[in-house]
Amino acid sequence: MDYLDQVDLAVFYSMDKKERTFRDKSVPEIQRDFFLRDMPVNGYLSNSPRGNLPSNKTLVLFHFDRQVIASAIFIKQLTIDDSEYQYASYFIPDSIMVYTETIVIEELRKVSSKIVNFQSFMPHTKRNLYLY
Repeated sequence: MDYLDQVDLAVFYSMDKKERTFRDKSVPEIQRDFFLRDMPVNGYLSNSPRGNLPSNKTLVLFHFDRQVIASAIFIKQLTIDDSEYQYASYFIPDSIMVYTETIVIEELRKVSSKIVNFQSFMPHTKRNLYLY
């Protein structure tokens, strides 16, 4: 199935290089261990809400160190009862893609009108987040 045909909106999600999950990891390690191995099963755990994204209609472009390293179609976000995290965001597992070539955010904005800006936010923080 071509999930991109279903997308009405694309948003950037800024990942924090200081977050323990990503700290001291190379982009290929994050892509392999987090996006392809852990995220399809566990979702993306955080302490920050993701906003009201339309399910199955939003492409999330994961931005790390000024480049897009992965993307996935958002399904839902749940509040979880966990000692470390408050939220789990889930994505269509088959839609998760990692990119071997550098994709610079400024170049993506030139290509698609579906990509919107949002206030930069980092996972595992407690400040309010708003998508635009």
